Amino acid sequence: MTSKRWMAAWGLCVALLAGGCAAGPASPGPGTSTSPGVSSPRSPFAWPNSALSPSGDLIYTGLVYEDQELVLSFSAIAGGVAQQAAWVSRQTGTPSLVADPEWGWTEPSGRRDGLMAFAQVVLTDGRLLEYGYAVDGAASVIIEQADRRYDAHTASWSANRKVVAFWSLRQGSPTHHQSPDAARPTVTLTDAGGRVIDRRLLQEPPQRQDG
Repeated sequence: MTSKRWMAAWGLCVALLAGGCAAGPASPGPGTSTSPGVSSPRSPFAWPNSALSPSGDLIYTGLVYEDQELVLSFSAIAGGVAQQAAWVSRQTGTPSLVADPEWGWTEPSGRRDGLMAFAQVVLTDGRLLEYGYAVDGAASVIIEQADRRYDAHTASWSANRKVVAFWSLRQGSPTHHQSPDAARPTVTLTDAGGRVIDRRLLQEPPQRQDG
């Protein structure tokens, strides 16, 4: 399948160790009084992609855009996990999947730790929604572009605390095919001591074909 359809599912096969350490406190999210990264009580709703039902708790991020909250999910699939993102109306509880990322990538099957997925979506007001996840050891996630730093919000997946979701809503220049590496955002993972454990540049995923 094409990279666009591949990214819409945001699937990733990667061997994951069961269990993991307890989750730390979630970072505060913008635009709402609810605590982000916590599955606080909400009205139940059917996940908009019935082919990939969530496993464990949904991650209510606290990030609100046009009166919709960003909600992240993980699904257990053969050999690993898949991440999805949806907007959920705060008025009606109606969910809709976040638009396909214009740019981003997932790691190929077989990688066990570090940054696993990083997506960028340009919203209607021009701001950039970026999200993804990492495995094992990420205490903080930092997004940098054009000498500016943005600390992403994070939360662990309830089914495996070693899987850490991150998200950010920020101003910035969208990435294009012609963007030089120096103009593209990077994601840096650090451990609890501030040591860099992974650093990746936003790039377009490789093309995949049906069959």
